[in-house]
Amino acid sequence: MKKPIALLLVGWMACGFAPTALATESPGFAKEFISRVGDLNGDGRLDIFLQEKKPKIVPIALDDMVIPIPLRPDVGEFVLQQNSSGQFDLISNLTQQAKQAVKQWAIDQAIEILRKDFNLDGIIDVLLGDVGSVIPGGKNVIVFASPDMNGAPSVVRNVDSVLDQFIKDVGGFSDNPNYFASGVYVQCYTIYIRTLHYDSYTLEYYYTYDPYWICDYYFDPSGFSIPAINFLNKLVPVANSGQLVAQTGDAISISQQLRDMFGIDFFRNALQEGGIGGVPWCEGVPWPELEPCAGYGRLGGLVEVLRDLAAGARDAVSCSVGVPHFYSMSPGNGALSQCEIGDQFCSKQIVYHEQLTHPVTGYLRNGNPIREGQRGTAEVAFPGSWDDGGPIIFHVDKPRFWHQNKTLEGHAFHPGTVSRQTVEHQGEIYITTVGTGTGPCATFNNIVGISAFSTVDLWIKSHVFANITSNHAPIP
Repeated sequence: MKKPIALLLVGWMACGFAPTALATESPGFAKEFISRVGDLNGDGRLDIFLQEKKPKIVPIALDDMVIPIPLRPDVGEFVLQQNSSGQFDLISNLTQQAKQAVKQWAIDQAIEILRKDFNLDGIIDVLLGDVGSVIPGGKNVIVFASPDMNGAPSVVRNVDSVLDQFIKDVGGFSDNPNYFASGVYVQCYTIYIRTLHYDSYTLEYYYTYDPYWICDYYFDPSGFSIPAINFLNKLVPVANSGQLVAQTGDAISISQQLRDMFGIDFFRNALQEGGIGGVPWCEGVPWPELEPCAGYGRLGGLVEVLRDLAAGARDAVSCSVGVPHFYSMSPGNGALSQCEIGDQFCSKQIVYHEQLTHPVTGYLRNGNPIREGQRGTAEVAFPGSWDDGGPIIFHVDKPRFWHQNKTLEGHAFHPGTVSRQTVEHQGEIYITTVGTGTGPCATFNNIVGISAFSTVDLWIKSHVFANITSNHAPIP
């Protein structure tokens, strides 16, 4: 019998929502790319060349003529050269002759190109999926962009069997908290225990051997990724706290596990060294809220990346619809105190004004409160996100200091709702949050939701403190 290992599966709280797409000026693979397939070195194996789809053209006036001059691409030109194992090696020292040759290769539209900041360093990377359908035996591959403009990629990580199983198991758990239950088995047996009895009629003692049914539970890790189990055993407790705080023991461990798995630092190594690496929307949040902002943002961003990897790197969407999710934040249960009654600018009316002005993370810089029946787009605000969360509709009940974000068809977490209410509790003002639904990725949906609305609450708190509310349009 295999030696059992402990598996920590504690309950995950949280929600489902949406946040702010990065601007097109983002470094790395921010622009669209096409893939071309050919043989660079004549070894009979197909290689891949990624080419910027629409290079920048700058018109230069010369006398009465305008000459179009193409600018250098944002990412230095390179080839992913297939080796004998089906994995790809980075070839960036291309000669001018090679550069011209690869640009003549046939365009392939079957390889899926997913652009996202996979290591959360503020630089857009790219995942090539469904490679095996075009290149027999070819592995999917993640290309991590260089921080240098026009620089060749810094790291290439092939989705080999080790990473594939890691992604599969983390993604499977994101969809179903009981994902690992198939590895739990029970072994039952009978034992006989000598038991002393007393006969009140004969006034004598005697012994019997009575049967007892004993069951032991074991977890068999075979068939699962041990790195994924170890990673989730660190991530789950952090998720319950709602944030990933740099320089804590769990954060340092998670940072090292991610580096070991992907071969590159996440969050610009901020988890170990501190700072707000990889959390650009913390800009403008005043101290002392800055570090908590980064902590909430890191957790949500990491979960979103893992979810997208599970969907893209394995050529299959791992998350299903129909598994209920639920999360809540209330006074004493994760909700952030917005202010103390008696403080300047502190009232339910002011906090509710901010609540309607910033109903979800995509509206952090909004200045107009939402109104009943208004439709909007819940943008994904985590680094490297290029997919809008999708359409939502707002419902407002001003007498109750309440509003609701309800997803519509096409939203990433549809169907689902998030209800928010400004309340007074023991001399302080809070915003309660309840997220429910049956949208995809139930477990990760919960985590993303708590991180998202914790970020919103920090933003609102800073506005209340600084009296920015007075600059917003009135509640309609």
